[in-house]
Amino acid sequence: SVFSMKHIISSTNRPGSSTRQISLIIQKIYQDLGEKVELIDLLELEMGQIGPEHFGKIPLPPSVQAAVSSITKSDGLILVCPE
Repeated sequence: SVFSMKHIISSTNRPGSSTRQISLIIQKIYQDLGEKVELIDLLELEMGQIGPEHFGKIPLPPSVQAAVSSITKSDGLILVCPE
């Protein structure tokens, strides 16, 4: 069957967090069910380059803009924040 794209957001930028590991487990579960699921890891985004002057404005750092674009088109979001 055809499923829409969903996104898992690994919701911490703390190095060494278990959030990414849990996100990958959840991604595998969805993929095993035939779902299309993409992982967005906050640790991989250029979040340190964003300040109050960026809110509601473009351009954002390229990795952040790509994540925002994916999330905007997503058919479902799964947030993982076990901390």
